[in-house]
Amino acid sequence: FLPMDERSAARLAALRERVSDVYVHLDLDVLDPAEATANPFPAPGGLTVDEVIDVLRMVRERFAIRAAGIASYDPETDRDGRGRQAALRFVDALVQAVPASIRPRSAPVRQ
Repeated sequence: FLPMDERSAARLAALRERVSDVYVHLDLDVLDPAEATANPFPAPGGLTVDEVIDVLRMVRERFAIRAAGIASYDPETDRDGRGRQAALRFVDALVQAVPASIRPRSAPVRQ
């Protein structure tokens, strides 16, 4: 198996040959339940929060992100708040794709 970043880079390069703008849709059930349980459908062996953020960074570097959606969050399932924290980190990673000149002043970007 290739590491996650190498697999993602190859797939993103192939997509970049066809498009320059993307819509990012992220279902939180891609997360390994050891990282966070955001809904009743966790994916054992899924991605870590850092792996998702790395992929979002790779997308940001290659495409203009025109819109994004984060889905599949159930606060009843997220008993320890790690799913919410993961989602907030993903929002921060996506907001970094918005040029500073048009970013709303109220949109916090955490490093």
